[in-house]
Amino acid sequence: MRAVRFLETSDAPVGPVLHDLSSGRAYFLTRPGTARIWHVPDSTALGSGSWVVLAPPGWDGLLRWVSGPCDGPAFTEAEDLVTALAMASLRGPAEEAGR
Repeated sequence: MRAVRFLETSDAPVGPVLHDLSSGRAYFLTRPGTARIWHVPDSTALGSGSWVVLAPPGWDGLLRWVSGPCDGPAFTEAEDLVTALAMASLRGPAEEAGR
C-alpha cells in the first residue's frame, strides 16, 4: 500500500485500486493496453485474457477497495504508477513498520 500512499502524497490522480488481504497483492486499474508495454520488476500487468474479481463497493471481505471505482479517475496513469512502485520499493521494512 506504500505505492498508493506515494501517489496520494504526490497529488497524482489515483484510479481504482483493489487490495487482496489474503495475498497482500494490490491491483491498480490502468488504461487498456498498459500490459503490452509493462516492464516493471517485481510486478505483473494483467492484460487481455486475464481477469480480476471486483468487490462491490463497501464489501467487507478479503478483497477491498483502497480507492473505489467512483472515488476518482477511471485509471491510474502508468507513468505515475511506475514512479510510485519504484519509490515504494526504496523504502525499507522498518520505515513501513512505523506506520
